[in-house]
Amino acid sequence: MWAFITSLAAAVAVIVAYLQWMTAQTKVALDVYATRYAIYQDLREAVSNFLRELNFSQEIQAKYMDAQSRARFHFGVEVEQYLESLRRDMIRGHMFDRYGHAEQQLSGVDEQVVRLDRISAFYNEIDRMFVPYMRMDQRMPLWWWPPFVSKVKEALGASKK
Repeated sequence: MWAFITSLAAAVAVIVAYLQWMTAQTKVALDVYATRYAIYQDLREAVSNFLRELNFSQEIQAKYMDAQSRARFHFGVEVEQYLESLRRDMIRGHMFDRYGHAEQQLSGVDEQVVRLDRISAFYNEIDRMFVPYMRMDQRMPLWWWPPFVSKVKEALGASKK
């Protein structure tokens, strides 16, 4: 009798430990998601402020570079490279708009238009790039995955025969 109670207590302890581990994994996934979403919001705000005035002021630049440096640790290399090229485009757009001379402006207007088109495409590009990182289904327990469930059903069906 005591052996049964001891083994039952051990099984309950294992189940509780497993559920605590799953809870910790879910909390980590939610924390990472929240951090990534904050970076996403900061980048969108900085780019929209730039596009509104075509002015890459110190405040906008500081906010963008802070979000860019945080993104380096939460996203892949392709996101980092894209954000760096976007930062360069915003700096060039700001310089062209503020300090371009009349003769330079005539020859560089097409470049500026292309540059602003690339910056305006930021919203679509950043959404496309961030979506794979913002998914949380990788943290779902194994028994919720359809292939695993179907294999278990097949195994149970085969064992009943």
